[in-house]
Amino acid sequence: MTTEECFEAAVQVEHLMRDIYVGLADRYAGEPARREMFLLLAAEEEQHAHRIRLLARTQDAGTWAKETAARIARNLDDISAELLAMVAELGDDFEGAPRENLLRRVMEAEHHCSSIHAEVLAETAEIDVQMLFSALAKQDVRHKTMLEQALAS
Repeated sequence: MTTEECFEAAVQVEHLMRDIYVGLADRYAGEPARREMFLLLAAEEEQHAHRIRLLARTQDAGTWAKETAARIARNLDDISAELLAMVAELGDDFEGAPRENLLRRVMEAEHHCSSIHAEVLAETAEIDVQMLFSALAKQDVRHKTMLEQALAS
């Protein structure tokens, strides 16, 4: 996978996270505060995707070494598969399924995304890539904290 393909895969991950938060907002329609929180998180994930696309336009094709791109690609493939399963689960209309289990899985996914963002950050010397992925990793941690608070309440 090339650097460009890694950026595109990262955009896909952000879109999947957005879809999960939109699905959670639907699931929590009867709880306005949680619903609004999930819609806010969905909007932030869309913003992440947009920022990654903008950054990708400024990068050279060889920004990362092949080994780095391959490792990041594997991580992105893993998280994409995990997120696709959650999106499918949210699309299933099963009553009585514990929402808390799904929230825990989303928190784990946010942690996984944060790890990928940190890895990208560590593997590049490009300052604009470092700044973006540092910001994304911080937001992932904040998202996880918000989810923990939603789960506790």
